[in-house]
Amino acid sequence: GVKELSGETIFKGVRFVYCPRDDKTSQENLSRIADVRVAWGGKDAVEAVIRNPKKYSTKDVVFGPKYSFVVIAKNSISKEEIDDIAYKIALDASIFEQKGCNSPHTVFIEESGNISGIELAKSLSKGMEKVLKRIPKAPLTPQESLKIINIRSEYEFIGEVFASKGTEWSVLYSADEGLADACFNRVLFVRPIKSLDQVLKYIDHNSQTIGLCISENERFSFAKKATAAGVERITDLGKMSVYDHPWDGEFPMESFVRWVSLC
Repeated sequence: GVKELSGETIFKGVRFVYCPRDDKTSQENLSRIADVRVAWGGKDAVEAVIRNPKKYSTKDVVFGPKYSFVVIAKNSISKEEIDDIAYKIALDASIFEQKGCNSPHTVFIEESGNISGIELAKSLSKGMEKVLKRIPKAPLTPQESLKIINIRSEYEFIGEVFASKGTEWSVLYSADEGLADACFNRVLFVRPIKSLDQVLKYIDHNSQTIGLCISENERFSFAKKATAAGVERITDLGKMSVYDHPWDGEFPMESFVRWVSLC
């Protein structure tokens, strides 16, 4: 009564079709016959898929560009734990070179706690160097390197810079408010906040993941307010780049399944 289903059997019903980005005719032909379209990538990539003609019944599953960041509550970590926490943040920031929507860019730390923002930035610099040995970095384009050099130069005037000798990683500290513009390629911005509620002002529909370090008795209260403000996921540090369900507030595979009923 048990039937085995092999991968070979499944792939007999699968075809992989590739067309270049400038082949508009093929893209439109595929779009017209699709029952489900998945758009995954940056704003331009997503809009290119959405603009193509489709059947009225076609479902669109969109994973567009979003922003993720870290929040550390005061007194949630001790001086003995800071290097371990910093390593986890560095790991989250180094996977995918911060090109994933779940990669952190800004690290907020609540003031008046055991750890200052500068102390965290210094520890992050050690963590980034350790992770670099574990996850080597591919060469950057001249444009990417120039962007990193320019942002480092800016923070030499307005804050503190902790960086590798090359452009492998950067940790930039300042008292600026709000979310820093993403620079990508292992560039982290550390910013102090007066209270956790300050972070809620920075959350909108473009917010995806918060890597949260907070005491257990405060966790649910903050999470409730943050998710109500619009963030999709809240994880422990070191787990921001784990792909789980739901994703972006949805169970994506539901769009690939046709549910029927017999009454």
